[in-house]
This record gives sequence, C-alpha cells and structure tokens, in this order.
Amino acid sequence: MRARLLRPALTLGVLGLLATAGLAGAALAPKPVCNLVTDEKGDGTGFLFTDADYLPNDPQLDLVSGDIATNGKMITAVIRTAELALTDSNAPTGRIFYANFTVGEATLWLAAELDRAGAGSFAAGFTETRRTALGAATGVVDVGKKEIRITAPMSIFAEKAKIKGGVKILDLNLLAQRFLGDRAVVGVTPSADAATGGKTYVAGAPSCVTVGK
Repeated sequence: MRARLLRPALTLGVLGLLATAGLAGAALAPKPVCNLVTDEKGDGTGFLFTDADYLPNDPQLDLVSGDIATNGKMITAVIRTAELALTDSNAPTGRIFYANFTVGEATLWLAAELDRAGAGSFAAGFTETRRTALGAATGVVDVGKKEIRITAPMSIFAEKAKIKGGVKILDLNLLAQRFLGDRAVVGVTPSADAATGGKTYVAGAPSCVTVGK
C-alpha cells in the first residue's frame, strides 16, 4: 500500500517541476521588437532647397514607422507610410525611400526607388562623403499594408561592416524623397519627410519583421 501511495506523489512532483521549468522558459523568451523608429503623421511637407519652402503634406511620403531585422543570412528593412499607392501626383517623376543605420563605424542603407508608374528598384549601400551603392537588393511595395520592404544578403555589407548575430544595429532612421524633374538629367531629390531616433536592434533578435518577405 505504501508503494502505491508514493508513486502518484512522485509523479505529481515531477509534473510540477516540468510545469515550473516550462513557465520559466516562457518568461525568459524575448519579445519581438517592433516600430524601432516612429514619426508623427501629417509632416510629409518636405522642402525644395531650404526648410522654409514647405509643400503640402504628401501622405505617400509621410513616414510613420520603420523596422529592421536579420536572420543570420539576410537583412530586411520595413518603411511604413501614412498612405501608399503605385503612383503619386505629388511626385510625378518618382520617389525614393531610405532606411539608414550604423554598424560599428559604418553608415549603411537599404533603399527603394519607385518610378512614375510605381515600379520599384532596390539597392544596398553605404555613406561616407556621399551615398555609394554596394549592390542590388530585392523588395516589395505592399500597397495594402502601406509599407515598403527591402531585403539584401548581409554579405553585401561585408566590405564596410560585418553584420552577425549579437551585433548592434544603431541609429535607424528613414528618409522619403521625391524626384524633381527628369531623374536622368536633373537628379534632384528634395526630402519630403524624415524619421529619426530609432532604437537599437541586436542582429538576430526576434522582430515583427519577416526577414526576406
């Protein structure tokens, strides 16, 4: 009889320990990060050449929030705007969006350029005295979600910085610009909006961003 009484007690004790361990593991699981950088709506007014020459707010160039995430091989930046369509009458010759960030001493970026029809081209690069492309990236212009997603292999930045698990990605900031005149001839891109003050992201940490999508 004594043995029969001890066995259920032992079983309950083991189950209790497993349940406690499970709760501890769940408590220690890091939460996904989201909205590393945010910006208020209605300030996509931009300027031509000085801060004094404001234009009406363009919701398609009005930055709202942004994120960046890695999975060990790829890095993805997400840029969200107040509104998004394939064409923009306020930027008839095209738009360009940047997600800028720093790794160590290097200033890096992922960019999406939309032509007048809304077709996108995507690139990755770095900035020293000027912006320099390192290579092509892939991307999605998601009108439904009002966001632009840009993805590149992390190896594309190897010349300037090594992005690997645990490395801090700092100073995430966003920039939205409209092209002025013929891009091939003039090449002027006055800024419409900027979002700064981004939080630190540790490479490989959980994120609300699906890397590569």
